[in-house]
This record gives sequence, structure tokens and C-alpha cells, in this order.
Amino acid sequence: LASVDELTRISNRRHFLETAGAEFERSRRYGRTLTMLMLDLDHFKSVNDTYGHLVGDRVLQSAVLATRQVLRDGDVLVRYGGEEFLVILPGAGRGDLTDMAERIRRSISETEIVTGGHRLSITVSIGGAGLPDQVVRDPAGLIGIADQALYSAKATGRDRSVIA
Repeated sequence: LASVDELTRISNRRHFLETAGAEFERSRRYGRTLTMLMLDLDHFKSVNDTYGHLVGDRVLQSAVLATRQVLRDGDVLVRYGGEEFLVILPGAGRGDLTDMAERIRRSISETEIVTGGHRLSITVSIGGAGLPDQVVRDPAGLIGIADQALYSAKATGRDRSVIA
């Protein structure tokens, strides 16, 4: 089975879930930090509804490109599903996590997408969590905390990040 998302050419959720356990255990065993950002493109459904899925696909590809431009070597970008992405930041501390969330948010919001005769800009909401700050048993627990932080970012106005 494929481990790469066909549209965005980044790791897919299945591949992430297969490898996340090992990264999580490595972090715990060696006392290293492991942080994660969960990204969700704001109002993406309305892009698809208004402009169609081909334009929506181009928006997803542009968001991935904008995110990749600011990641460090060793950071991993994953299409988690639909318009949701995860960024895994091995060895990054809380300050790094906050900084990276802002860099990604800014990079995506400054990207103008010209496709199908339309000019679009998008924003992203971001939730973050990390070890050892969070006490969780497995990657799913860390994802859950990042997802709750993402929900808080959306609930407080979107186009922002919240770090748990």
C-alpha cells in the first residue's frame, strides 16, 4: 500500500501511524522532546463549494509547498486527512514549536493562489503539543492534545495557533 499522499506528495496518515510509534518510543527512551503541530486550513469546505475540487486541490498543494518552505531538516509533514496536516518536529522544544507554528501560519497566509482564473488566499489554524510537556501513553494521545489545541485556535477566531 502507498505511503505517500497522491495529491500532495507527502506522507499519508497510514504511513505516519506506522512510524509514529517508533519515534514516540525513541523520544521517551532517550528523554528527547517530540513536538507536533496539527494544521487545518480555515474555511476549506467553502473553497471546494465555491470554486470546485480542482481549485481545492491546488489550494492543498499550495499550502503544502508553503509549509515545506519553513520546515527544518528532519521535520516531517503528513497529510492527516482532508485539509488537515500534521508536522512532527523531533527534538524541538516548546519555544521552537511556538515559533514554527507562527512561521507556518505566516507562510500559508502570505501565499496567493492563482488557479482557474481565481486569486485566493487562505489561512490556517494550528494546534500544538509535545513531549515531555504532555503525559500521554502513545502518539494518539499526543495527537488528541494537539487536536484540542487546534479546536481552541478555531474557536478563538481562526488564523492563529494554540500550543497546549
